[in-house]
Amino acid sequence: MDFSFIEPKKGDFVYLDPPYHQSGERFYTRVPFDEKEQIRLRDFVYELNNKGVKIMLSNNNTAFIRDIYKDFFITHIPVTYSINQQRNTVNELIITNY
Repeated sequence: MDFSFIEPKKGDFVYLDPPYHQSGERFYTRVPFDEKEQIRLRDFVYELNNKGVKIMLSNNNTAFIRDIYKDFFITHIPVTYSINQQRNTVNELIITNY
């Protein structure tokens, strides 16, 4: 489902979990979710913010994502993945407007 079809109102809460930057460009959608789509999502987040919608978004910790969401609150969280009995810890971002 394309995120731009939702129409939240002031006071609503929206959590966005897009394909992550530099890892999900082709895994989750038929159309690549590349940097152009990340920018389109960012613009949508600004629209929601201007309407008074509370927003939470998760994504990879990359310079590109930190830069395009620099006007929001960014929290770094360590996330541990277990794949083939190997544990990897990476930092992901939680981005909010509150």
